[in-house]
Amino acid sequence: MSDTNPRDTVHWYPMYVTYRRELTVKAALDKKHVECYVPMHLVYERHNRSVVSRLEPAVHNLIFVHSSMSLLSQLKMYDEDCQHMQYMSFRSTITSKSSTVITVPTARMEAFMKAMAVPDPNQRRTLLPYDEMLFGKEGRRIRFKCGDFEGVEGTVKRVNKNRSLVITLQYVGVLVIAIDHADDIEFLD
Repeated sequence: MSDTNPRDTVHWYPMYVTYRRELTVKAALDKKHVECYVPMHLVYERHNRSVVSRLEPAVHNLIFVHSSMSLLSQLKMYDEDCQHMQYMSFRSTITSKSSTVITVPTARMEAFMKAMAVPDPNQRRTLLPYDEMLFGKEGRRIRFKCGDFEGVEGTVKRVNKNRSLVITLQYVGVLVIAIDHADDIEFLD
């Protein structure tokens, strides 16, 4: 029998942050040396006759925190900037009165962060909210074996009539990466 408290187990928690304060919360967590991640993307804007690029959150009000539930509860209680975080949860059935806090497996989170870290000037990558489910038959499991996305794993699916690698973070979001060449991938099953 294990003596460890489940609240002390470290997981990746996707968390909702109110009022677009995800970068403020990230700065507060960074100061406390708590690992966290906000998916960012480049936005291009035209100012007068020049084009300016800047990084902004790919999904507003979302932050991933790698911590234990007990530490997160303490931070939410005693740190003014962290009070704006809320656990994301789901109900297993419509009639269920209890909900389960969502966690993301470490391997899936690492693949997601690696794929999001690649500069994407050609817009090969898209991050969709989880409720915009992708329709179509699930394909085989694959891994990119070279290029910018080397080592990233996911499932092949047709998105807008193109073959794409899909990384699903259940109840959180879906990352879609276009597959340009069949030589770039290897099948895992």
